Amino acid sequence: MIYVVLALFISAIAYYFVFNGYNRQRNTNILIAVFLFIISAGKSIELSPNDDLINYKNLFYNSGSMEYSAIMELGRNGDLKDPVFSVVAKFFNNIGFSVEAWMGMISLLFAVCFCFFVYKNSKNAWLSSLISFTLIFNFTLTGLRQTMALAFVYLAFNSILEKSPTKFLAFVIIATLFHSSAILFFPAYLIARQRVGFKQIIYIVVVFVVANFFPGVFRNLIETLAWNEQISEYAERTVALSWSGFIIAICILIFCLFVRVNYQGNANLRKIDMLINLHVVNLCFLALSTVVAEAFRLSLYYSIGVVALVPNMIALGNKKEKAILEFGISMVFILYLFWSPTYSNFVFFK
Repeated sequence: MIYVVLALFISAIAYYFVFNGYNRQRNTNILIAVFLFIISAGKSIELSPNDDLINYKNLFYNSGSMEYSAIMELGRNGDLKDPVFSVVAKFFNNIGFSVEAWMGMISLLFAVCFCFFVYKNSKNAWLSSLISFTLIFNFTLTGLRQTMALAFVYLAFNSILEKSPTKFLAFVIIATLFHSSAILFFPAYLIARQRVGFKQIIYIVVVFVVANFFPGVFRNLIETLAWNEQISEYAERTVALSWSGFIIAICILIFCLFVRVNYQGNANLRKIDMLINLHVVNLCFLALSTVVAEAFRLSLYYSIGVVALVPNMIALGNKKEKAILEFGISMVFILYLFWSPTYSNFVFFK
């Protein structure tokens, strides 16, 4: 936890008091990328609070002793999840990388893709990093396959906002190679282009009702849409998450819709509306995670845009309004970061 706090404190000082002018966003993003990389690459594998990193360590060494064709054959037979990930692990193993260096490369990939997205799309790089540290970054410390997928989804997210469907498809395909669940981000390009209105509220209400009163509908949907046996098994899972993530996300949406009403006709609303639409999907998956916890993993793909959404909503106001909102919202996220056990089990290398 201390490393996250130090990273946020130093980057805040740099953003608000050291960096200025045109290069402020660029320099802040570079600094944040360095912190994201150091914190993630420096995590202890052996002292991790769960078995994920140990399992990835074993995968790294096992893949190194196998042929590429054998790895892909295991994937085709359904005996190995996302074999391309293991192929990449084997490549780094064979060229002499240690398991720590390989995991460090994954950390670097995520840090660069995240900060590129923030640089291109966020009006406040520091606030974006605070939101990421609070809501997203913790997962990337252990879920390495999906971390690689999320890195490319950030690039796909940027392609949506830049209206580049070819790049979007390419990045989502690459993301899917590393974690098959990224296939559910394919509709995002069309979803983002919907007009923001009452129908978004209807979507959330319908999913909320299903999650609370008809959870069997969601379980049946998983079985129907499952593209492999492992996904189908999620329909029988009984582990579920609390509503805390949904409550946070709905508060963000309410804030954005409230601010949006006061700035109708603003040219920046077009990009903001795309982010709102994708945040609505995030909300729906968070609601469903109270039925099957794994739905949270799907919400991550649609949640990452919130790091640009909140700062960009704040930027619509005048100088005084922006200062008040930046301070108030930053304090909310900081208090939540300290209150939640997000990094309580994080162990730096020793």
